[in-house]
Amino acid sequence: MGDIFQAHQMKKGLHPPISLDQKFGINSALTTSYLPVSFGGIYRTPQVSGALPLRIKAGNANDDVAGSGAQEVTLVGLDTDGNEQVVPLATAGTSASAASANSFLRFYRAFVSKSGTYSNLATLSHAAAIVIEDTGGTVWGTIDATTIARGQTQIGCFTVPLGYVATVDDGVITPDTNGAVDLVFFKRESILDAAAPYQAVRFVEDWVGVDSPVPLDSGIDGLFPELTDIGFLAKRSSPASVSVTFSIAKSKK
Repeated sequence: MGDIFQAHQMKKGLHPPISLDQKFGINSALTTSYLPVSFGGIYRTPQVSGALPLRIKAGNANDDVAGSGAQEVTLVGLDTDGNEQVVPLATAGTSASAASANSFLRFYRAFVSKSGTYSNLATLSHAAAIVIEDTGGTVWGTIDATTIARGQTQIGCFTVPLGYVATVDDGVITPDTNGAVDLVFFKRESILDAAAPYQAVRFVEDWVGVDSPVPLDSGIDGLFPELTDIGFLAKRSSPASVSVTFSIAKSKK
């Protein structure tokens, strides 16, 4: 299967070694304006001057380095040069955690990497929602625990790290039963631009009036260069939810 996958990606313009990232996002509170398909409708895209260290917001007492819930959360995103960084942070319960040593220009994943509980369906790996914020208190993402502790963020967006190219492959768009949803897949290249003229946000594909699952069997067309924001935006005329899952294959330039 691995050889078949790599041969397929080589046809699309990538070269071995190829790595695969599984992405999934959900927005359960769509509005009449396009928002990212992520929990809370958030995907922060500041310029380099707006990058900040991130931390875990004060939360549940059991989500503590010595507690029964999440003891460590790992953040994944890009530093101010566009390199991918993977940063583990110790949780601090009802206090905010220590901030990351480096600033984040992009943040596209967090997951519980250490837990005080060998989890089961009765007791999962974190006690409450885990919110990732910058040192100014602005929220960048959430590991949800509304109906079940999910252990990982749900962000249907990504930014291609420095030195890589990427393609978007098989996935599925799934709306709820409350009515049709409009979605677009966007890209914006050259995220390190510091002055105009900037690269535009461009729609790559769109889906109008989606009211049942739509497979992305052939993926999203295009080879996305380094330092490119990509992902799904969605809207609808009344409250509704939509989720997306997709694969990102990336290789060294």
